[in-house]
Amino acid sequence: RPENYQIRYTQDDNTEWRVFKAPSPADYDWLEEQIMEQGYYERFAVWTLEVDEDKKNTAEIAVCFSPRMCLEIGCSTGGVLKTLGEKGIAAEGVEISHLALAKALPEARRRMYFGDLLDLGLKPQYDLILGMDLFEHLNPNRLGAYLKECRRLLGQGGYLLANIPAYGQDEVFGMIHPFRLAEWEREAREGSFFSVVHTDAEGWPISGHLIWADTQWWQRQFEAAGLTREKDIEYALHARYDEFFRSNSPARLSFYVFSAGRSQEDAQEVIKKINPV
Repeated sequence: RPENYQIRYTQDDNTEWRVFKAPSPADYDWLEEQIMEQGYYERFAVWTLEVDEDKKNTAEIAVCFSPRMCLEIGCSTGGVLKTLGEKGIAAEGVEISHLALAKALPEARRRMYFGDLLDLGLKPQYDLILGMDLFEHLNPNRLGAYLKECRRLLGQGGYLLANIPAYGQDEVFGMIHPFRLAEWEREAREGSFFSVVHTDAEGWPISGHLIWADTQWWQRQFEAAGLTREKDIEYALHARYDEFFRSNSPARLSFYVFSAGRSQEDAQEVIKKINPV
């Protein structure tokens, strides 16, 4: 589809970008189809397969929610699952990459499901779902279905922690990802996700990201699925972990906590575990 590939210049420093212009839902279906058929996730890329400090930190944050059963969507080789197990937390994972499954840690492999979350039919037994650098990889045409499935899996309560490269100014985490393209800024004002996808030299969406959108758009998608943003918990996590994020993974600063029918008292218990003093 050469007609979809174009050149844009960033509005902050006039850098030349290769982009994929996606004016219709069918364009995103085609991108997703190419990613899956060409094995984009079956190769080493920007993500790491080992248990690094970022995965250990994610597990530490998860413990603050005192989950009885945790589900990590996009669990890679199971680094977070392994670390949670060492902390006495039961956890399972979902992964679509054969490479990740082949490289899975022995301690995590038996607790990993291979396949698309929408096809697995998991039981609603989880009270914490982790989606770290996950949701932006999904086809925007099906994002709502994935979020509704997350809501179903949380049952009568629970939390969802999501790290997403959300653009624009956010009430809680501020400005982590500025609008690099004028079109992005305009579409954010219009309440839409972005129709221009940044790509690498080979035409793949950068890091496999199919959804590029501002923070307000992302919040509306989760709320439409019946999930409530827990800003007080987010503030507490920022107070404790922002120094780590800035030093190790600045993109992690744009994260969200959503709940599925949890009370204010529940949230306060989580906050106490995050900042016990």
